[in-house]
Amino acid sequence: MPKHVSDYYYIFDGRSGRPVIVDRSSGVQAREAPSDAALDCMPVAEYVLHQQGEAVIRAFACWCAQQTWAPSPPPEPCQLLWDAARDVAAGASLQRLRAARTKSDEAAVLAAAVGMPRRRRRAAQLLAARSCTEPDVLAAAHDAMHMSARWAEFAHEASDVAIRAMHEQHLNALLDTLNGAAPFQQPAFLPA
Repeated sequence: MPKHVSDYYYIFDGRSGRPVIVDRSSGVQAREAPSDAALDCMPVAEYVLHQQGEAVIRAFACWCAQQTWAPSPPPEPCQLLWDAARDVAAGASLQRLRAARTKSDEAAVLAAAVGMPRRRRRAAQLLAARSCTEPDVLAAAHDAMHMSARWAEFAHEASDVAIRAMHEQHLNALLDTLNGAAPFQQPAFLPA
């Protein structure tokens, strides 16, 4: 059974610049705990990283965030983060990521501390977009998958089916990458 937002604590860690996701029942940080999905994508993401490199995993993290933006454009802070992640994927320095993360710190703190417990879709969107700018690409993929699953939960009134469907989309996208497909297409409203 998928976990829901009420199964986690969201604490913004100012040192790392990302939300720390802690399982309420065990007190273990979510990245170190067993997956909240029947389909654990992280081993597949690690395999894709080793087979195809960091750019593909960063593109996957961006794709996960994009799933929360359809059918309408993301809020303005998301666009800033998206632009930075896209630029780095195209070869810009990591300094571009750091600058975008710094500009979005206040919004991220509010999203993690206030928006997530209140089940706000915009909070999940912002944190999913911010995850794309995480310098560690596996952390970016993990956080983007988690936040897009939370967005599906909020958008579909805590539906286990919607959460599972989002996790299946994550896994299918990673597997498609291994099979030579290019599933990471950006929505038309995002400038190239």
